[in-house]
Amino acid sequence: MLSCYRGSVNRWECDENDHLNVRFYVEKHGQALIGALGFLGVQIEPNTVLSRVELQHLRFIREARIAAPLSGYSALVGMSGAQIEILTELRSQDQVLSTCVHRLQLGIDDINARLKDWSLLALPLYAQSKGIVDVNVPYVDLAHQELQHCGFECVGLGVVGNELCHARGALKIHHYMGVISDGMPHLWGKLLAGSFTQETPEGGAVLEFRIRYHQPLILGARYSIQSGLLHFGAKVYNFAHMIFDLDRGTLCVSAEAVAVRMDLTTRKAVETSAARHASVSDRQLLPRV
Repeated sequence: MLSCYRGSVNRWECDENDHLNVRFYVEKHGQALIGALGFLGVQIEPNTVLSRVELQHLRFIREARIAAPLSGYSALVGMSGAQIEILTELRSQDQVLSTCVHRLQLGIDDINARLKDWSLLALPLYAQSKGIVDVNVPYVDLAHQELQHCGFECVGLGVVGNELCHARGALKIHHYMGVISDGMPHLWGKLLAGSFTQETPEGGAVLEFRIRYHQPLILGARYSIQSGLLHFGAKVYNFAHMIFDLDRGTLCVSAEAVAVRMDLTTRKAVETSAARHASVSDRQLLPRV
C-alpha cells in the first residue's frame, strides 16, 4: 500500500469520549485520498477531488486517542469504466484504526492513461461491510416532510458558514459527518429517555458508516438533518440519516450507521437492558407506506 498521509491526534479533534471525533477521521481519510491520487498520477485540483466522491464506506476499528501518531495508506481496490474505488487506512504504530473505501468518478482519460497499469488490491476483510449492505437507505426517495411520518427526528438545523466551505463554496466533505455527529446527542436522548443509569457513564461510538453524496450543500444554505433508528440488537444500533437543503428542497446526503453505547470506564459496549429495550422498541422507524 502507498504511504500518503502522516499526522497525529490533536486534543481539539477529540470528542466527549476523549478519542478522535468521526469528522476528523473523515478529514484525514480525505487527505490520504488526495495524496493517493497524486501518487497514482491522477492530477486533479485538490478542491475538486472530494466533490467527485459518490460514496464512502468507513469502518472504525480501534480508538484514536489524544497525541496518537497517525499514518495513512492507500490502495486501488476497484475500477469500472470511469468509476474507481480507493481504500485508505489510518494506522497508529502499525495497528489499523479505521478504513474508508471511497467510490468516485474520474475522467475516462485518467483511467485509460494513468491507472490502467495499476494492479488492484483485494479489499481486506477488516475493511469490508459488516453490518451495512451496499444499498440505498429505504426512505431515500421520500420528501423531507414525509420522513417525520415514519418516525424520523430532526436532530440538526443550521446554515453552512464560510469557515466550513472550500474555495469553491461547497461544504467540505468531513463536515457532513460532523453535523450528523453533532446531532446524535439529540437522537440518543430521545431513544434512551428514562433508561440511563448513574452507575455507568456512557457515550455513543460508531463502528461502521456508509454515506452517499447526492448533491452538495453550498455556502449560505439552510440544512436539516433527519435521523432515526432502523433496528437494533443486543448491543448494536443501526441508524438512518438524511441531510436536506431546505432552500432547494433537495436531499444532499443519505447514510446508514452502526453504533453502540460504550461504557466510558471499561471502554466496552453496553448491552441493551430490558428497560432500554422497551424504550428503544417504541422509537424504531415505521415501515414505508
